[in-house]
Amino acid sequence: MNTSPGTVGSDPVILATAGYDHTVRFWQAHSGICTRTVQHQDSQVNALEVT
Repeated sequence: MNTSPGTVGSDPVILATAGYDHTVRFWQAHSGICTRTVQHQDSQVNALEVT
């Protein structure tokens, strides 16, 4: 697939964030839309490993 910088290809780019509010959020990186929020009840999220 051939794309130029700044264009959106057919594969979505997902950004994951987590923090002190006990949530992990998944975002569509190009649009800034939060697509999913997961509650982590045990404690704040200090590290996130995506595999």
